[in-house]
Amino acid sequence: MMLSEKEVIKGIENFDKKYDEIAIRTGIEISSSLRYIFSKWPKFSGSYSYPIPSMAEGVCSSSIFWNDDIPLWAGVYGDLRRELLDFLINWLNENNQSSFGKVY
Repeated sequence: MMLSEKEVIKGIENFDKKYDEIAIRTGIEISSSLRYIFSKWPKFSGSYSYPIPSMAEGVCSSSIFWNDDIPLWAGVYGDLRRELLDFLINWLNENNQSSFGKVY
């Protein structure tokens, strides 16, 4: 079963409501399922709370995320966010997962 981007976003929203663990914006604990998938992404920053890598030498990924001058879904940073979303979609499809429960 192939998942669309919309279905993955809906799954993330449902997962967030059910387990209250995906509060990426606030840096709260990320689910172990998402941590596992994030760690498989070749561009993973190494931070589960801020999985998108920094685009600036010597600047941590959380600083980039919280910088109001960098739009979350535009430019290089937005491209990386969409790339991670595509990676999540592909990983779930390739591993026959329809949700974030028990992916590892």
